[in-house]
Amino acid sequence: MLEVIKKAITEAKKVRHRRIIVLSNVKNLADILDLVKSSVVDKFGSLYVTWESNPKIEKILGEFEWIKPNETDKILGTTWDLLVAEEPQDLSPNALGRVIETVRGGGILFFITKSIEGWGKRVADYHKRIVSSPYTLDDVKRRFTFRLKRKIFEHKGIVVIHNNRVIYEALEDKEVSGEFKPSVNNGIEALVKSRDQLRVLRAIRSLGEEEGRAALVIRADRGRGKSVALGLGMAILISEGLVKGDLLLTAPSPLGISQIFEFLERGLKAKDVKCEREGFELRANKVRVKFVSPYVLSHKKGAIAIIDEAAGIPLPLLLRYPYFFDKLIYSSTVHGYEGSGRGFGLRFRKRLREFEKLKMMEIEMTEPIRYAKDDPIEKWLYDVLLLDSEPDEIRPEEVKVVDYQKVDRDYYFGRGESRLRAFIGTYVTAHYRNRPDDLVLLGDAPHHFARTLTLPDGRIVVAMHLAREGSLTREEVEKISEGEQPPGHLIPGVLLKHHPVYKNFGMLKGVRIVRIATNPSLFNRGLGSLALKCLEEEMEGKVDWLGASFGASKELVNFWLKNGYVPVHISPMRNAASGEYSVIFVKPLTSKAKNYIERMNIDFRNRLFNSLHDTYYGLLIDTALMLFKGFETKRIEGARLTESQKARLKGYVRGDLSYESVSDVIKELVRAHLFTGVNKRIGIPEKVEKALCAKCLQGRSWEKVRDILGTRDPHPTFRRFIEKMREYYIG
Repeated sequence: MLEVIKKAITEAKKVRHRRIIVLSNVKNLADILDLVKSSVVDKFGSLYVTWESNPKIEKILGEFEWIKPNETDKILGTTWDLLVAEEPQDLSPNALGRVIETVRGGGILFFITKSIEGWGKRVADYHKRIVSSPYTLDDVKRRFTFRLKRKIFEHKGIVVIHNNRVIYEALEDKEVSGEFKPSVNNGIEALVKSRDQLRVLRAIRSLGEEEGRAALVIRADRGRGKSVALGLGMAILISEGLVKGDLLLTAPSPLGISQIFEFLERGLKAKDVKCEREGFELRANKVRVKFVSPYVLSHKKGAIAIIDEAAGIPLPLLLRYPYFFDKLIYSSTVHGYEGSGRGFGLRFRKRLREFEKLKMMEIEMTEPIRYAKDDPIEKWLYDVLLLDSEPDEIRPEEVKVVDYQKVDRDYYFGRGESRLRAFIGTYVTAHYRNRPDDLVLLGDAPHHFARTLTLPDGRIVVAMHLAREGSLTREEVEKISEGEQPPGHLIPGVLLKHHPVYKNFGMLKGVRIVRIATNPSLFNRGLGSLALKCLEEEMEGKVDWLGASFGASKELVNFWLKNGYVPVHISPMRNAASGEYSVIFVKPLTSKAKNYIERMNIDFRNRLFNSLHDTYYGLLIDTALMLFKGFETKRIEGARLTESQKARLKGYVRGDLSYESVSDVIKELVRAHLFTGVNKRIGIPEKVEKALCAKCLQGRSWEKVRDILGTRDPHPTFRRFIEKMREYYIG
């Protein structure tokens, strides 16, 4: 047993790869750890992951960092020689990814467990967070845990010791290329650790030297030194005088930004450039580098914008930045445990190329930094978390007949590995916020399930991840009314909080569409709508409603509206990173649900109408207008005006009074228009409708109105259409 462990340590150091050693019910644990620590720990030390620290292990580790399985966000950006994780099946998929990726090449990962044979019997902490009524912990499955166990016995670089006997050994001793050595001894380029990093630095320099507009797109898997390259590249721009003005940096979260600033400072120091830094702001050579949120960046102007982890930012925001910056650097992880960049790669780069007079450069970083290329533990992690899953290859002309299928989750997480990979591969290309933890919801949560549209040969055309919600008891409904949020019941919980008068809605049965994704080669062919129709037919007579919650964008709002879903809620606060307001759309399947949803939609429209000048001032007017579409009514909503207001309105139409004199009256006309069903509204050009709402409801400037209308003087247009609205909505 000890000889195998020594062999694993020797191999890891020789090839600069990592090794996993699973110790299951091992008696001489202290001797093993002592052997490894003395052989492995160099300058980065040990990381200990456990709920309750073991004094015997602590004594052996000496100086170490101890974290609990739910605290792994604390170690982002750190590096370790030795990882000791007790009962690793307690780590959520996100946490597993974080801890594995902190271990350097030549390091050892120890998984210590009472018995690997018992994996799947205990309840992990993350399982407690996915239980919702009427289910209990007894209903929670362990599909992900069994998958994790199976993958340990399928990959190289792993040793499993059970009862002091080696039951699995898949070590490999092969030659790898040597570490990268910079060709210079000083300056910024001397700080790079790979050829890819050097290419990125030179590409950033070229971007700064470009006379016209240009964008650089950097793509990389985890552990490729992308953040380091960005920091050093920024140092080149500043030290060589290639940037004049502000250099603004953004990312979905500031968690990884510290490393960028750290290497920006190191790069400047290498060039003897003095700088002053305070938090996420730095000044050097009359250039200010500042971190701002993605939404704030879309309203700023500067010399260069750097967008890190771009895959985690909504596409509409990414495409706004070229209008404000002539030079841009988009950087994103392709396969990462914090999210997937494949949707970013498929859709964003295509759209970016469509910008006129914007030169586009691309670099993909493939060389790992912490460990040598072809590290078997990286391959194992990507397999376990399905980070490298891809959608099925389908040509549009192949789609003639599709089948609506119920997903057998036991099969997907067992023998149906290829189907699970295709499902996740489809799933992650459609959304910018995907995490490995979604695997646990899909596989283990008792109230979650899945459906697909497939070709006759089984290839997945559309993937749907679904969740049962509602059917709350009277007691649970009352608790929500008192401020509690029931786990797992997103739509009923939010709606009852904001529409307390309709609290009995929580007792109705519903299904939430958590994700719906179409194979990326089959976009805009109506397949997503077909999948929703099939779901509706399946659920007819079984549930009262179907619903979805998502960040409001014109494209998504339009998709759900055209499929008969009705807006009933919009969050009062925008997402800090994306700038989006979350909305809830619901489609009734029973008359009882329809009654509630109709009334909630009216309340929703009233709230939105009266809050666009304040709470929702930042909502894009295109999106706002679409949110006023709800149930179609046969009657025309009349404008509620006094005789005095009607007289003033006539004066405005004649040209005797200014807009400002009758703004209250025009606002009531706009209300009548928006509260009338779309099929009963008077026909008004879209840009006029937008201009009226921007001015009347949001209080935008006349300059903004002129931009929308594309005219120097908007007043004649306003008078002409307001007269038509007066005749239609007042008579």
